[in-house]
Amino acid sequence: MRTVSHNEITGTGSGPRQSWETSFYWKPRTRSLSTKKTTHSPEEEASVLATAIATTAAGIRDEARDGGKTAAEILHALLIILEDPELQEMAKPYLSTGDDASTALFKALDVVSELMGDDEEFQSRVNDLRGIAARISAWVRGIAAGPAIPPGRTVGHRGT
Repeated sequence: MRTVSHNEITGTGSGPRQSWETSFYWKPRTRSLSTKKTTHSPEEEASVLATAIATTAAGIRDEARDGGKTAAEILHALLIILEDPELQEMAKPYLSTGDDASTALFKALDVVSELMGDDEEFQSRVNDLRGIAARISAWVRGIAAGPAIPPGRTVGHRGT
């Protein structure tokens, strides 16, 4: 199997009759992508966002070291955008209206997307950033980053 995006897996079909061991079925979570308001101050949410970006970026750097050269170059380019202070500045107006850190980040990425225009390469990078933002959102909201599946087990998605 290969991962196509943060919520789509393609590959060999699986099911109870196609596997000799227990099959685990993957189900996408949308809670990390939903918009939410906060009871915290904009300054507190800005601090949460800055911490979440720094924590996630550190994890991505570890992944880049373990991956190939091309993957490392792509991740490095994404980190430049993710860690640019301007991105957090773009999120501040949304924090001021009561959005939580995750919601403000996604809205800031919507602005980045608009600024990039119709260029497919740039839009692809923005979509990559949205995938990273989903990881950040899951971290901020206390949602597990991924399923705990024992090594060597079959993973599938019902209904595809």
